[in-house]
Amino acid sequence: MDISTWIGKSLGFTSANTITLFGGLMALIGILLFCIDQDWLAVACLIISFLTDWWDGCVARFHQGDRSLMSREDEALLTFIEQLNYRGVTHLGRALDPFIDKIRFIGLLWTIGLEYVDEGVAVLMTGLAVLLTLVRPVKRFLKLDPGGANLWGKRKVYAEVVFIVALVFGTRPLYNGTNPFLTMEFTPTIISMIGTVTLFLASASLYTHIENGYIYYVCTRPSSSPLDR
Repeated sequence: MDISTWIGKSLGFTSANTITLFGGLMALIGILLFCIDQDWLAVACLIISFLTDWWDGCVARFHQGDRSLMSREDEALLTFIEQLNYRGVTHLGRALDPFIDKIRFIGLLWTIGLEYVDEGVAVLMTGLAVLLTLVRPVKRFLKLDPGGANLWGKRKVYAEVVFIVALVFGTRPLYNGTNPFLTMEFTPTIISMIGTVTLFLASASLYTHIENGYIYYVCTRPSSSPLDR
């Protein structure tokens, strides 16, 4: 039994969506703890939050098994509580995951990131995060394409995690009131470089979503469309 299956079985007493929401709650508590200078408790909450991003997928796949994925139409017939407690992979869960990621990223960016990140850059990062949260459901609503994650977006998630870790260990006095990273001259440069990579990947992901949606529209629109005249 591999580790993912073991996690899914061990946490199978609950649903994947419940774990996702719990991860979001841990992220919010961690952000609040940073605001009141409870740094190590904040780090502990954030670690749990990041782990739930892995656990929810394990639990969803464990419950889903070999069953076919429920269609959006069938899922829409369920109440929100029924969708939340559904034992398996859900479209709700696929929407909640990136939403929780954005809450964690934006919250920590504005809570601990402004020491090394220019406010204008923080606004740009926040704007891109909001647009990336909206573009996928908009594409699904317009039936442009399934609106799944693209390769740039997946890489961006990893970059965001590294960026958050760099901010935590580069801005907080975690070691008995001191932090050697705070006094190193290259710390701001490293954080700035990671932030630049994150910004680039977010921009590339948004562009790819828009481009793929347009290509899908062009390839599937009726030949009688006014655009063909």
